[in-house]
Amino acid sequence: MLHYVQGCFVSLQTLWVSFENLPAIYRRRPTASARRQSAQERYQAQADEQAEEEMRNQQAEEEMRNQMRYEEAAGPFPGGPIDTSVLRSFKTHVAAAIWRGEEREVLKCHCLTAKLLRWQPAEDSSVTWKTLVKKSGLLRLRKLAYRAPNRNLVSAFVERWHPETNSFHLPFGEMSITLEDVYCLTGLCIEGRPVEFAGEDVAGGQHMVRRLLGVSAEEAIAEVSDRGSYIKLKWLHSRFSTLASSDDDFEVVYAARAFLVYILGCTLFTDKTGDRITCNYLRLFEDPEEFEGYAWGVAALAFLYRQLGVGSRVGCRQMAGFLTLLEAWIYEHFPTLGRPQQNTDYRPGQSFAMRWAQQAHGAVSKDAVRAYRLQLDTLRAEDVVWDPYVRLRDGGERPEVTFYEGCITACDIVEPYLPDRVLRQFGRVQTIPHPPLDPVVFRRGKKPGQYRVIWGMLASFYEQWESHKLARERRGRVAYPAWACSPDYQQWYESISHPRVQPEAAAPVVDPPMTVSPWDGIQSAIGYIEPLLTRWRAHDQDLSLPYVMSQVEEAFEALHFRTGHEQSETHSHREHEQGESSSRRRRRRQ
Repeated sequence: MLHYVQGCFVSLQTLWVSFENLPAIYRRRPTASARRQSAQERYQAQADEQAEEEMRNQQAEEEMRNQMRYEEAAGPFPGGPIDTSVLRSFKTHVAAAIWRGEEREVLKCHCLTAKLLRWQPAEDSSVTWKTLVKKSGLLRLRKLAYRAPNRNLVSAFVERWHPETNSFHLPFGEMSITLEDVYCLTGLCIEGRPVEFAGEDVAGGQHMVRRLLGVSAEEAIAEVSDRGSYIKLKWLHSRFSTLASSDDDFEVVYAARAFLVYILGCTLFTDKTGDRITCNYLRLFEDPEEFEGYAWGVAALAFLYRQLGVGSRVGCRQMAGFLTLLEAWIYEHFPTLGRPQQNTDYRPGQSFAMRWAQQAHGAVSKDAVRAYRLQLDTLRAEDVVWDPYVRLRDGGERPEVTFYEGCITACDIVEPYLPDRVLRQFGRVQTIPHPPLDPVVFRRGKKPGQYRVIWGMLASFYEQWESHKLARERRGRVAYPAWACSPDYQQWYESISHPRVQPEAAAPVVDPPMTVSPWDGIQSAIGYIEPLLTRWRAHDQDLSLPYVMSQVEEAFEALHFRTGHEQSETHSHREHEQGESSSRRRRRRQ
């Protein structure tokens, strides 16, 4: 012990001697001026570091702008568009590559219906569990989700999707999946609370999983992905699919939340990993009293819009999203394109997506995609079923929410919804639409990782959709025939679009002008008035005066449109007859 103390003393003495031998400047306490100088140096260092950071950011932004200038269409392009003010990212679109002879592989389509059906709710499940699951409105997805997508057909349609307009570009104009399509095909709600929220970081996601699923901190850390706040569907199934009779109400609510998020990950929000979903969706089921009331149909459409936009890039190899919605939409509107046999078990009142039987789609090949592509390139407007839901409405009017114009959301995804570009799907004459919405920031490169779009505050419009509907004067007149468009539409459309994808595709045959009869107009007017009389005789309490007036207006519009040309022809014919009769009278007098 004595030797240890002596050693410490010698060490201190040595340090003191070393300090004494230092120059005086190092042994003085820093003066106020020296401290100010030191602070100034620190501030200068921080300023230099900030300047360097700003320079690096400016360089990165300049590189991005240069990349965007490359990605933006310079045009005109062979086969269109001539005017690139609408399809600004056409240069990196798959259709541009196909026109150049660069064929891509058939898209891998992610479908998790088999995984969805593995989680079979037990017959003796808790009444609380069944009530919570049923009130969400998501249980119907287990019955209507298709088991295997038609990859060839999906790939052919994705080639025609353009994210600037969120529509498929066909030889005769644009078509899109509308809110009415979503409601009729799936039965999902298109009115209610929007499915939107800001994403959590990893730590926030772990905390949410612990709080809303009742797992330990260690399990939450192990299961929430480090690359984002994602959880695996496989873990949800293995951890929560079995409920014991002894489980308390908390455990039942945890299991219900897990099951609903599992359904979303297997259907509406399927991603390209095939086994994960962001745990942010858990917050939608935080309050057991508010499991219902979400506009799931709107969120499914926004998510599918984004997946179609990413899938349209030339470097994309996979397709995700709710592909049942996409396929069912194709089957309803395009009867000559891959439509399967009708489901014999289908009953009126069920969702339209259930009308079609599940069957094998044949071999997956580029040749099959090419065959569908040629069919689409030569498709005529009269080959399309523009309004497959007319019987479902039974003389009633479309929900006004389907005429909403603005942006729709799914989690942190925002996409524009533009009904004026597809007016024929609403029974109206297609006119030249307004320019599409401009995003605050956008980059649509060749690869999915280079796809980034920000739409600003437009997403909040849907909460007040009544104030953001397509104005009636912009909806135009009733379309007769169903594919009618304004005289200037087709020429404008061909200048801003890429109507055909394959260069060797033959131009579609232009049909001669239709001969309209005034009897067609009368029959169409009767089609509007007759349901009104039926409902009036039945003392229908929901028959409102504004609705009656709108239907009468439609009837008169039908009469005017159908008989207008006929009246002018009749007038000319009468003038001609009058001229002939006056000539005959002159000859008799002579």
